[in-house]
Amino acid sequence: MKVQTTGPSISLRFFNAFAAYSTRTSQPIRISSLKAKALLAYLAMHAGEEIPRERLGKLLWPTALADGRQNVRQCLLELQHNLKPYCDDLFIVTRDTIAIRADAVSTDVRDFERYAKSGDVQNADILCTGEFLATCSPESEDYASWIASERARLSALCCSVFRTLARVYDHNHRGAAAIRVAEKLVKFDPLREEWQRLLIELYARYNGRATALKYGKQVIGLIERELEADAEPETLALLDAVRRGDFINRAMELPVNPSAPQSTIGSAPELHPLG
Repeated sequence: MKVQTTGPSISLRFFNAFAAYSTRTSQPIRISSLKAKALLAYLAMHAGEEIPRERLGKLLWPTALADGRQNVRQCLLELQHNLKPYCDDLFIVTRDTIAIRADAVSTDVRDFERYAKSGDVQNADILCTGEFLATCSPESEDYASWIASERARLSALCCSVFRTLARVYDHNHRGAAAIRVAEKLVKFDPLREEWQRLLIELYARYNGRATALKYGKQVIGLIERELEADAEPETLALLDAVRRGDFINRAMELPVNPSAPQSTIGSAPELHPLG
């Protein structure tokens, strides 16, 4: 059952480190315990949905089944105390369920998903600043499993955004921006050669043949070390094309945007073994 909703007072950030803010004053909000943060994050990611207390108890206190509902009650009281100065009607509480009013809270994850699905990849890129709840270390296996599932889902969406945006920037001859986004993309999976080929191509186009070939050699070495396999034929063919000079070096043709990260102009980062 979905709860009816009405207007945002709390802003939550889940990419990278957990953070909470008042939307009216931009003031950070202190959430006093890790369990309270975990409960708030789960409810906010299911905003507008009535969540059974029993499910929350099993999710956050799996070894204390007899006291699960009481633990949920105490944690909810703690959250209400933390958040009351900023929003005193954030939760809808019944005997058996708890919900967060969807109109009273905003999250960077939901904003990111909205931008990504509407094709606004530039604003989506701005919001995707790291892993979902990267600093959260839950004791519960079920909660950890939920976080892992959300991370996988959001990572796939981030990668789709970065891949699209790198091509958009390249099409508009914005080399530094295209490279910055492609570098973010390959960090998700350095062994994904399709993504590495995009970055090699961008290095060749904007940073020159030597930079692209040096980076390509690192990619081949990484594949051989980590997978004990040869690079894909498409990767080898791309490097042959770079050697032939098939890519225009646009770095000398276009002015560099002074606000762009300069580390992506003229050099490639070192690739290191995984794990």
